[in-house]
Amino acid sequence: MKSLSLLLRIVAIIAAISASVLFFIAQGKLEEKEAALTRSVEAQNDMQIELSAANDEILELNQNLLQSRADLASSKGALDSIRSEMFTAKQEVARNQTQIKQAQNEINNLQVDLKNARGKLIQAEREMATIDQSGELNALTDRVEELEEEKLNLELALKSALSKNPKPTARLNRAPVIS
Repeated sequence: MKSLSLLLRIVAIIAAISASVLFFIAQGKLEEKEAALTRSVEAQNDMQIELSAANDEILELNQNLLQSRADLASSKGALDSIRSEMFTAKQEVARNQTQIKQAQNEINNLQVDLKNARGKLIQAEREMATIDQSGELNALTDRVEELEEEKLNLELALKSALSKNPKPTARLNRAPVIS
């Protein structure tokens, strides 16, 4: 029994030493675990802060994306409006060019008509001048004939007066010059 008691004492001492070693080992591991837990909590807090910052950044990016989409929609609307105005302006320019071409054609036609009318007017003026000249010529011819007839009448009257009065004077011998 003594050996059993000795064996039990040895086992108890070994168990106490093992328990002490295990206690110290466990105590060191526990401290390590507590330190690791503290580091993990700190890392988790840091990660939580980073996650909050990332979430804030994501929210800001989402707001920027929504604003960009709204701006894009507004820009597309403005672009469509500008395209519509540009199409309308192109149509108006084409219409104006057509009207300008028509007006130019009308101007050209009017210029041709004016040129023809001027030619006709010049021709008519020439004809009128010719008619006026022939009318004046006829009038002058008639006047010359009247004057010649009057001259003959005067000569006859002079001869008759001379035959009644046989003394001719120098003044009477001269025939008057009528122009």
